Amino acid sequence: MPLKDNLIAYWKLDESSGNAADSVGSRTLTNTDVTYTTGKISNGAVFDGDSAKLVRSAEDLGITNAWTFTCWVKPAAADMANKNILDIRPNTGGANYIGIQGAANMTVTALFYNSAGSLVKAYKTSNNALSNGNWTFVCLSWDGTNFNIYINGSADNAVKSTDNSGTMTNTSRNLYIGVEAGSLNWWNGIIDEVGIWSRALTPSEITALYNSGNGLSYEGFGGNFGEYLGAGSGITKGLWHLNGNSTDSSGNGNNGTDTDITYGLAYGKFGQGALFNGANSVIKMADSADWYFAGNPFTISLWYKQTNSGAYDTLVCQYNSTPNSGYVWKLDLGAGGTKPRFVIVSGGVTKAEYSTAADQTFTSGVWYNIILVRNGTSVFIYKDGLSVSLTETTAISTNEVPNLSGTLNLGTDILNAGRFVDGSIDEVIIENVAWSAEKVKKHFTYSKGRFGII
Repeated sequence: MPLKDNLIAYWKLDESSGNAADSVGSRTLTNTDVTYTTGKISNGAVFDGDSAKLVRSAEDLGITNAWTFTCWVKPAAADMANKNILDIRPNTGGANYIGIQGAANMTVTALFYNSAGSLVKAYKTSNNALSNGNWTFVCLSWDGTNFNIYINGSADNAVKSTDNSGTMTNTSRNLYIGVEAGSLNWWNGIIDEVGIWSRALTPSEITALYNSGNGLSYEGFGGNFGEYLGAGSGITKGLWHLNGNSTDSSGNGNNGTDTDITYGLAYGKFGQGALFNGANSVIKMADSADWYFAGNPFTISLWYKQTNSGAYDTLVCQYNSTPNSGYVWKLDLGAGGTKPRFVIVSGGVTKAEYSTAADQTFTSGVWYNIILVRNGTSVFIYKDGLSVSLTETTAISTNEVPNLSGTLNLGTDILNAGRFVDGSIDEVIIENVAWSAEKVKKHFTYSKGRFGII
């Protein structure tokens, strides 16, 4: 079952100010005195321990006798006793109440009241689950019988002061994050990535969700998820997170040189990204054998967010050291800026040209994952995990990508003026293998840390 199934709300808390948007539906949280800072993944919400809270009033959450709550928390004090993380309850009484809060000795307490308002479960973690200034992944699940607290992906052997059976009905309740109802027990610290499911996630799903937030491996992806988040593997030839700079994280030293690039969270899909001004911005990497593909398979993946469209805006290209139109390979957006295209020219002759058969939508301000794959004599272009039908103007042969000596360029066609990207680029990957359609889809779906949720 996909992890997204029965996900009823997910708050990334990536805002820089204001209310917190729900990435699954329309359950926006009303902000009182919450600020935002660097979170576990991108931004997170800061709670001051005094008045800051996020609230959703009179909400039908659709949860009864099976549910899961997850979040990342980072305490800002050494004593988090009675500091509330999440509170769900009606306006009056305790019917169908669910609560998660810090407790003495940096433990975590979870409570559950049935439809009659009677306490059914009161569990406390067996040890100090929380740590001042450090991130902890907290999960609470209920499948109708089993009530479990998970800390950093593992079920805790919780102390059970109350452990009765009971049922819950789906009633209108208020959702509080960072405070208990009645303006009590204010959270002091950061909370990030809050999710609610109307089913009990399996232990393996919870472990995978925790692991994905740390760039660790998880079963079913065919390898190490962190391959794209850290030092990379032998097949990863270039990995540019663009998290404040164009340093290559693949371990191959293919660091970039920036011209008029602006970095920031507003320009990143994950963390920071690079803003290209549409006039002269470019990131250049010195020539390397790492992208002399010849007839070998390869994959190029990146995230792209358009500010303004332009004809032949170039995402990635390489010329010779003295640029001329006779030798180049590039991935651009085509004549109208709406048809991603892969072109190889060698000796003034077009050796390969593929473009999407239909115009593609690139809405200003929206992120898109674009992936180019060459496998033998086949070329594929993917947008957001799905293969796009291509027009083959010139078919690629067995040994077409020339060994060029110029820089590898992100964001511009350095020979042709006016072909500068006006927008943002993030998480650029070059590998010397052809990704399968399944791997492309998983890369898009399970992108950094959110395990395909949103």
